[in-house]
Amino acid sequence: MPKNIAIRIKQRRKEVGLSQIALAKSCGVGQPTVANWEGGGHTPRQASIHKIAAALDIDEVWLLTGEHQSDRDSLNKYLMRPIRHVAVFDWPYKANTLQRSAPKTYIAVTALRDNMFALQLTADRDGFKANTTLIFSPDYNAEEPGVFLNLVKNAYSLSPHHSEDSQARLVYSLTPH
Repeated sequence: MPKNIAIRIKQRRKEVGLSQIALAKSCGVGQPTVANWEGGGHTPRQASIHKIAAALDIDEVWLLTGEHQSDRDSLNKYLMRPIRHVAVFDWPYKANTLQRSAPKTYIAVTALRDNMFALQLTADRDGFKANTTLIFSPDYNAEEPGVFLNLVKNAYSLSPHHSEDSQARLVYSLTPH
């Protein structure tokens, strides 16, 4: 894969059998501009990228990055995931505190899950450091292993095992450094 856009333009132009003059005409610029693009003197402006890609019959992503669209499939899947704004609460001492309190803040998370909420630890707890944000989902597969948020005697606790007291499953943890 050519390392930069200048090399990609020149290599592809030659592959399709165009002269610098022919590419320049297709893009609505002069031949010296194409020579500058290929020599690395300057990078084509955004308005020219579409014209260059069309004239060279290539994908704009490849022209700009050197990556083929198929290389970007996993990235595209990630980028198409919705951004959820998850409410963050301080770790409550009693369950009814969480239901009545307003969120301390919100964090943006890319996830397919709905109804997530987060608890920020005010002290070290269950192997997590203070100020760690634990993000939970009440929608989970009980057969999947994980850490579960349980409600026992009106107080929340963490457990590595699912039980009838399980309220949610830990899906992300964010630890400050």
